[in-house]
Order: sequence, then structure tokens, then C-alpha cells
Amino acid sequence: MKKLSTLNLLKLTLPLMAATELFAATSNNYTDTRLIIKFKPTAIQQKLIDSARNKREHLLDKEKVEAELMQKLSADKIQLFSKLTGVEIVDAAPYALGGRVITFRHALTEAQLSVIIAKLQKIPGVALVQKDELVNLDSVVNLNEYNWHLYDKSKYTGGQSLVYKPGVTEFYGDDFFDGNSFVEYKGAGVTVAVLDTGYVPHPNFVSHLQAGENGKYGYTFIANCSERGVCPNPPAVTWLDPSPDGLDTGNFLNDDDIKYYFKSKTKTENSSWHGTNVIGAIIGQGSGVGANTGGAPDAKVVPVRMSGKGVGARAGYFSDIIAAMLWAGGIHPTIKNPHPAKVINMSFSDKANNYDQQDSNGCPVEYLEAFNQLNDAGITAVVTAGNDNGQNYWLKAPAVCKDSTKNVITVAALNPLGQLASYSNAGDVTIAASGGDFQINNTDGFGIWTTTYAAKQEYSSCSGAACFGYGWKNGTSLAAPLVTAAVADMLSANPKLTPEEIISILKSTAKPIAADKRIAFVDKLKSKGTLPESVGRLDVIKAVHAALVYPSVK
Repeated sequence: MKKLSTLNLLKLTLPLMAATELFAATSNNYTDTRLIIKFKPTAIQQKLIDSARNKREHLLDKEKVEAELMQKLSADKIQLFSKLTGVEIVDAAPYALGGRVITFRHALTEAQLSVIIAKLQKIPGVALVQKDELVNLDSVVNLNEYNWHLYDKSKYTGGQSLVYKPGVTEFYGDDFFDGNSFVEYKGAGVTVAVLDTGYVPHPNFVSHLQAGENGKYGYTFIANCSERGVCPNPPAVTWLDPSPDGLDTGNFLNDDDIKYYFKSKTKTENSSWHGTNVIGAIIGQGSGVGANTGGAPDAKVVPVRMSGKGVGARAGYFSDIIAAMLWAGGIHPTIKNPHPAKVINMSFSDKANNYDQQDSNGCPVEYLEAFNQLNDAGITAVVTAGNDNGQNYWLKAPAVCKDSTKNVITVAALNPLGQLASYSNAGDVTIAASGGDFQINNTDGFGIWTTTYAAKQEYSSCSGAACFGYGWKNGTSLAAPLVTAAVADMLSANPKLTPEEIISILKSTAKPIAADKRIAFVDKLKSKGTLPESVGRLDVIKAVHAALVYPSVK
């Protein structure tokens, strides 16, 4: 990248330095405020990208360019940026889409941050500046007293110990089970990435986790030590490199966390083990009485930990999520994944309007870039519509990116009565699947039976077989992995399917949803959205059969 000329530097500096510096003193601790800054490719770099002959070559060229743009900022550039903004800037970490994550030595107000962003955006060679947002996992934490399963009760012949609500005769599943046997193709030969809180080595599925070259399962992309849960005392925000192993050590908040790092919180919080819940729904092995069976039990899962402690103890930074997405698909510019996934599950969302840089559909532009790269590599992304009580999915990111890439699968949740769950967002999503619902009859309800972990906070606080159990969970976080499992089953039947073809099959084979069931079941809650007639319910058997004969464009 060309250095700023003295003339250009003066043109920028004189009007900016006329303002009073925002801060007069320095601090030893970095602020939690983070910015993503991306740089424009040089003419040579742009020529390299433009010379690509096909999608895969384009990705390889783009990876090379992005790796170059991810290099540490020089001392001169840090000094320049600090002078232009009036604050002391710290180069924190690489950004996987070609840039850097920067932070500051001082806490900033929103007004101050807006001024700084505007100044940085004026620097020649800067392509994008945006706040590095904290993104919340979608979770409905209420546990249910009764279990309903993926299978119709009248057809189910397995050995699991299931409890059904008395008096309810209709049990809807997503047809992973055809009355005689499980779906013929069960995900064999397909690798799935689960971007979440990570995993615990649950005996129900640990044999189907995909080990990397170091023997560890997955990867961790949490750059801030307080969110990763490994900060030293006294407190200091230490920036960490991504590391092999996606083990979920717990996303709890204890008294020290609140005292030193998350001072806006007023009470401790237990770990969610959210990633373990999701993984079980995809590859649960169904061994033993009461064990769960996932929708793709023969698939392999790569657990990617990008969500640790933070806002609501369920948060991950946007830059970490982008890095996790690219690594999961095997297209990270600098960190190679020996087992790239063909389908990625993302059971989380954030308010779409939290992002300054959006396309015309409201999709944050960096999500759009990442999804497009995944699509170009033939990787299907499955995301949640969100749990905001029927609001339209386009209020949430990354769900809103469905309209931008066309190849993102956005999933709404249905309850055991086959209607939109009381918590589920709606609108023109891609498809609906089972998610459970605790609001049925205003008392108790039904959930998805999946893998759990007994430790309240730290992973290491529990030992032995009794720690690994099962429980009822509900939410779009549980509906999405059922669709992810279905996609794995389809790819097992026909590995040549493209993301676009997968979506076409899912939509064409989906079961129609009656008009009175497209509106959320509510009593005290008010529905804010509805499923249009074009949105149907997942039918795995039909989707797999269609995949077998689908004429691939490859």
C-alpha cells in the first residue's frame, strides 16, 4: 500500500488536529471498544483478484490478497492514525476479510466513536471502518417438562424412553423417520461446522467429532481474554490468537468476572453449553436408553468456538465470527482447516440495525462478503430466524442476509402442534422446522431432546459419566440444526449439490403449513409476524429422495 504523501497528510491533518484532543491522559488497560478497519487492494492486488478464471481460483487469489492486507500495522501507520483521530490507537488483531481489529487505550462514548470512525474513513487507502459488534446467541432457556421427538409417535418403534403430554394425539416431526427406518442417508461423508460456544466431549457424539492435525477437535476464535475466560488478575484486556481446540470451558459469569470485566452485570450466570445442545441435535448417536438421535448421525462435526463470556454471557465479537466462518469453510486466508465443512450451522443472531455498513437489503456488508465466499466454495450456511416473538427475520443478522446472497438458509421454529412457535421470528424465511415451545396451553410444552452437560459454570467443575446427560431444549437454535442435519443427509445422498440446489430442493419438498398455523400460538404474548404461504415445513425423507435424482449443474 502506498504511503501517504506529505501533502495529503497535511490536507488531512490540519483540519483534524485543529480540534481538541479527545483525551489527555493514557491508561494501561485497553478499552473493550473495537473497530474493524479494512484497506483497499493495491492495483497489483486488484489485478490478481480480477484475473481469476473461476470461483475457486477467485477464492484462492482473494485469500492471498486478504492475507497480505491482514499484516500488522506499522508503527508509522499506528502513529498516523492516532494523530488523525486524536486518540491512542492499538493494533489488536488480524481481521479475516483483509484488515485489522484496532482498539484504544481509553473508553469512548458513542459520539466520540462516531467522530473517530468518520476520520478513519477519510484516510486514503481505507475501504471500511465499522464497530466490532458483540453478537448474541439465540437461546430460549426455559426447560420443558415433556419431550416430543423428531418422530411421529404412532410410527416410532425405537428403544428410547420418551414421555408424551397426556391428551395430545398430534405429534409432528420433520420426517427423519419414515415409519420403518431412519432416513436412508444419514450424513456419511459430510463434515458439518457448528459455530457456537464449542463442545464438551459427550460420549453420545464425541466419536463423530472431526479431529484436526493436532488431535484436537475444532478451533477457538475468541480474541479477547475476558470473553475466552483466561484473563489474568489484576485485570487486563489481552488479545489472544485463534487456537486449535473448540472445547467449551464455560461461558458463565462469576463474581470476579462481574467485578473486573463485565461490570454492567449484576448477578452471576451459569454456562449454557449451547454448542453441545446444537451438536447433539445434528449427530447424536442414540445409544442407550433415553439417548438422543441426531438428524445426521453418520456425519462429522467440526466444533468452532466463537462465543464466550460477554453480553448476556452468550456473546461473540463480529470479527471473531467472520474468522470462524471462513475457517470452517476452509477459506481463511492465514489459518488452514484440514477438514473444511460443506454445511455450517449458525444458531445466533443480532439486531441488523446495529451495523453501520449494510447493503440495500439490510445485510451487514461483511457478513455478505463472507457468505458469498462460502457460497462460491460450495458451502451451505444455515442460520436462525431469531427468538423475538414473531418479528420478521429481516430485523436480525445474519438472517437478513438470505435476501442478499440467496443462498443462506434462514430457519423458523414450529411447535409440537405444527404451528409457528410462540417465540419464533417469521416472515419470508427459507423453511420452518421443529423447535419446541414451552407456551402451549399457557402452562408447559415440548422441546427437542438433546445432549447436555451438568456443570453449572466451569467445564472442569464436573467429572465422570454423570456429567453428560440429556435434556429438553427449545428455540430457533434447535430448529436450525435439524435443517443442517437434513442438508448433511442430502449431501450424503448427492455430494455434488450446490447451495442453490439444496435450497431449491428444501423449498420444493417442504410440507405446506395450514393458514391457521402460520401465526404463532400465543396467549399472553402477541404475535408480531406470520409465515407466508410459500414457507413450508422441513420434510427430510422427500428432500433426500429428491437430492438423489437432482440434476446437478456441476
